[in-house]
Amino acid sequence: MVQKKLPNGKPFRGGDVNWEEAPGARNGVIDENDRMVIGNALPTYTGGLSTTFTYKNLSLFVSFYYSFGAHIYNDAEHQRNMFKYSSTTPSPHVINNIWVHQGDEALYPRPYNDEYNNARYANSFYLEKGDFIRLQNIRLSYDLPERWLKTARIKTLQVYFFANNPLTWTAYSGYDPEFSSSNPLQIGKDTYRYPKKREFGLGLNVKF
Repeated sequence: MVQKKLPNGKPFRGGDVNWEEAPGARNGVIDENDRMVIGNALPTYTGGLSTTFTYKNLSLFVSFYYSFGAHIYNDAEHQRNMFKYSSTTPSPHVINNIWVHQGDEALYPRPYNDEYNNARYANSFYLEKGDFIRLQNIRLSYDLPERWLKTARIKTLQVYFFANNPLTWTAYSGYDPEFSSSNPLQIGKDTYRYPKKREFGLGLNVKF
């Protein structure tokens, strides 16, 4: 006897996604009863670290922020690769690794968005770890010696360089693992919202 999994009551074709059945609902039929929790958008650990180093008139301030344990659903890539819109071009990685013919050992399923739901929403294929460490702030400052300032009647003069969000270490493939959401019920769903901006600048603090 040949066992078959049946999405929508029909057997899979070559190149279709082989959906996993939920424990307790393994009857060979892929339906709404097979929905499972596959991730959590809330991080397990978050925190920060900041410190200041000083040497004579030179001062360096750095701060880090980290987040571990959260998952991100890369919805932007899912929408891009679901073959639903004729005006949307899939990513090059999908195009080069898609199922085309019988016998293909492919990473991505056949390029059809039909009743077999190969592009079913919220599947684990686009679930990624959202762990990251971000260098949030750098401030390097130098206080000019007072003897240099007496003739100009200046009490203190500080020159500084600053950078905000210059570096992020993460394995997430999207623009930024730390993004805002307009819907509090859909945190962790990345639609490729604009990432946190990087800022660099120079400044002066003068006291007369």
